[in-house]
Amino acid sequence: MKETILLIEDEIELQQNLKEILEYNGFALLTADNGLEGLKKLESNAVDLIICDIMMPVMDGYQCIKEVRSQDRLKDIPFIFLSAKASKQDRDNGLAQGANDYLTKPISARMLLNSVFAALTEKKLKIQNTIQPAVPESSTTDLAASKESKRNSGSLYHLLEKKKIAVEAQDWSELSIHLHHAMSIAQRMKDSYHKLFLYKQLGQTTPNPSTLTLGELILDKINELGPEKFLFRTRIAPNISFDREMLDFLLNEVLDNALSFSTPKSEIEIEYFGSELMIKNKQTIHPPGHHVDFTPFSRVERDGSFERLGLGLFLVDSYCQKNDAKLSLQFNEQGEFVLKINFVNS
Repeated sequence: MKETILLIEDEIELQQNLKEILEYNGFALLTADNGLEGLKKLESNAVDLIICDIMMPVMDGYQCIKEVRSQDRLKDIPFIFLSAKASKQDRDNGLAQGANDYLTKPISARMLLNSVFAALTEKKLKIQNTIQPAVPESSTTDLAASKESKRNSGSLYHLLEKKKIAVEAQDWSELSIHLHHAMSIAQRMKDSYHKLFLYKQLGQTTPNPSTLTLGELILDKINELGPEKFLFRTRIAPNISFDREMLDFLLNEVLDNALSFSTPKSEIEIEYFGSELMIKNKQTIHPPGHHVDFTPFSRVERDGSFERLGLGLFLVDSYCQKNDAKLSLQFNEQGEFVLKINFVNS
């Protein structure tokens, strides 16, 4: 049986885009244009999770979550804020209202699904913990094991244990949730540890430049990621001199960042003329003129995960320097994120 998500969002185009993403990944969707309409949907429908905007007419997200958390029938439903309000104070305020997570627009499909699967998994674990027999106070070993289990509830080991239970019960819906969550955690850990390894080796890494046709490499990456998401303009340009492994990392990092932080349904512009590569994407996270910080370990997430260490752009900049290329970043007057790299011709 499909799990049902209530999506409360007044921007209709974004609402439909998110609805398509969630339905494609196996969820049933109810939609509402404001908090009051969302509460009316909850009166006659059972839902497993709520995703809610904050700034809406009639009833905003803060009023909506207050009503949800005040009702016994609704108070335990996982609630995720999705808002254009992106400051730390906004995030802290949203979580203080009782939200399970606080996401900011623009949101990538990957980040949205990671949050949804994590919230649903946490809900199931809480339910299972409440129906388990109470641990006798005298059983200190069992009590310690129980505490350790709760600490590891989000770990891959614990998810593997839950997978075993789901397989034995042939609960394919449960198994699907754990599978997606485990894969998400594993991929983030893999990416982060790879960047940590590259960071540790940076001082001993010497580039081995070769002659590369940058336009062809960009096209290959675009085709891997989905050509419909990009607008690529180029003309005959000279080959560049760059270390191939470093360039592969560079292209993967800058294109993944552009996809993760671009506004829904907007194209990512790529131009390669002469020896200059420019990548530009629309975003609403940072204001025009925002300063870009290359400092490593500057963006560790609040839960202590390795999802955002601030190493990606730092490594890109370091590899550019090692290959005598120049990287520049800015948020232009339209609030677009613009990345430029000037390469050395071979």
